[in-house]
Amino acid sequence: MQLDTWLASVAAQRWPVLPQTHARIRQELARGSERLRFEVLANLTLADPFLLLDLLRLMATSTTLQRSGSLPAVEQMLMLVGSERIMLRYRQLPAWPEPADSHELAVQEEVAGLMGRARTAALIVKAWLSLAGEHKVEDSFIAAELYNLPACLYLLQHQQRLKKPALQQMAEQFNMDYPPLLAAFIQRMPLPEGLNGLLGSGVPSRQRQLLKLAVACAEGLDQGWWRPAWQAGVSAAAHLVGATYSETYQAVVHAVLQVARNPQAPAYTFAARRFLAMEGDIPPADAPCLAPALDMAARVDLTIRAALRHLANDLGFERVLFYRLNEAGDVLRLQFQIGLKSGDALLRQMPLIKPDGLPALLLSRAQGFLLTPVLHARLQLKYADAWLSALAGNDVALLSVYAEGRPLGLFVADNASSGRAIDEACYQQFKLLAARVAGLSF
Repeated sequence: MQLDTWLASVAAQRWPVLPQTHARIRQELARGSERLRFEVLANLTLADPFLLLDLLRLMATSTTLQRSGSLPAVEQMLMLVGSERIMLRYRQLPAWPEPADSHELAVQEEVAGLMGRARTAALIVKAWLSLAGEHKVEDSFIAAELYNLPACLYLLQHQQRLKKPALQQMAEQFNMDYPPLLAAFIQRMPLPEGLNGLLGSGVPSRQRQLLKLAVACAEGLDQGWWRPAWQAGVSAAAHLVGATYSETYQAVVHAVLQVARNPQAPAYTFAARRFLAMEGDIPPADAPCLAPALDMAARVDLTIRAALRHLANDLGFERVLFYRLNEAGDVLRLQFQIGLKSGDALLRQMPLIKPDGLPALLLSRAQGFLLTPVLHARLQLKYADAWLSALAGNDVALLSVYAEGRPLGLFVADNASSGRAIDEACYQQFKLLAARVAGLSF
């Protein structure tokens, strides 16, 4: 199916809301237009992305709102529409049908689970922005709640269960990355253009970076919060808001439990179950989670491998390499790599640790370095290093790491195939993740 065809089909119908939402809306509307409580309706709307979608589609018809590019709070939107019109529109809302069989029930649970994680992401970004001293947070909250919605609609429409992570399955179905797919969805429904200012491409502001990290954090709960990759995302958020890791992590815990304690559907509790239901004691947030029986070398290797997988799979780097410093301390040998093609010059190059060379400078302390094309050209002239010459001329991220006070090796990551630039948010996650090797801080 082509994306345009699918978007036309979902835009042509009005989508039902969760049964619990439908029942509570009915109770509120029974009060009459004069006693209608916009605050209660706003909270119900924010707790159900399908109801939020319905309101935003109505607001997208406002030329004033589209022209301004702003995204008002939900309570403001309801007041702008007016009580009589809201009464009429919300009375006509359909509810999810009772599942006819176990398959339909399973699909509905999949979708409600996605919605629950979206609400968790919304509460996380709200808390993180508050830690950063930001007061206008509801636009990010709304954007987070809508992030998973195209996947939800696709699963309901086709009655499919997930075989892969939802956003990956959607991207593969339409042969495109999820962010541009989401941008097309916003435009076609249509939804207020202000959403694309948060979810689309553009300058990576702190607000947008935290929104991206919050979504990844909520989605990653299914794979386990103890993974170094997941913890690195929280560390990146802590860096952006200027808070400690513990404060930033506790905001996640609070969001997960808040959604579970106030569910719009039973599946809203799934993230909390996976977050808390672990065998044995739950280690503290900052504690290393590798098996204590492993020796230091094995522990470091496992952490490096996990870091490489995260850099390639979650952060999307096309090439990821780790060079290990040999015992003599004079050569960096390529120990692990992802994405190098057969015959790549980097497979033959071993950086030499010369006193006046770039590798020695990088390994002089634990530090990160973003090698832009301009810097690459300058350093090639300065050092005349064969290994440096073998690196592509696009952005390259480098990070030296230490273990037990001694230099361990060097991470290298880039997008050599596409030449895609490395944005600041991605670079910060790269540094924070790699620096957690052997429990280090950067």
